[in-house]
Amino acid sequence: MPQKTKQQAKMANRRRQVASLYLRGHTQQQIADQLDVTQATISKDVNWLLQQWREEHQHETDLRVAKHLEELTAMRREAWDTLPEGKERIEALLKIQDRETKLLGLDSPKRHDIGLALSPEVQAMAQQLGISKQDIVREFEALIRAEAERVPNN
Repeated sequence: MPQKTKQQAKMANRRRQVASLYLRGHTQQQIADQLDVTQATISKDVNWLLQQWREEHQHETDLRVAKHLEELTAMRREAWDTLPEGKERIEALLKIQDRETKLLGLDSPKRHDIGLALSPEVQAMAQQLGISKQDIVREFEALIRAEAERVPNN
């Protein structure tokens, strides 16, 4: 067996093992330790596996979305044909439209306020330095993003 084919077979076998362990909830580091490879190798394998799984299921997902859209279209026709003109019809149509919007991902993501509370001492220092709470939150978000990029995914 040529060297390249041996390496491909070894990688395919490792990825099967990675998939099995990953699906059982093991961290990347645990998998790396068990398979005696680096965490970076496992990270690449997991990313490859996730991409493969996404591609395998994309067609099925597309069919389900299309089916749900057809069902919503039928509901819309039903609402127009059977509900009396007025508030009840409008509410039904808005619910259908809301569901379609969510299904298609047209709603913008919601921003959640984590209610950052600054100590009085920090508030005073920020005020003296001319730093707003929004500036502090932006800096805090940047720090968290940088830390998330630095720490390997598990």
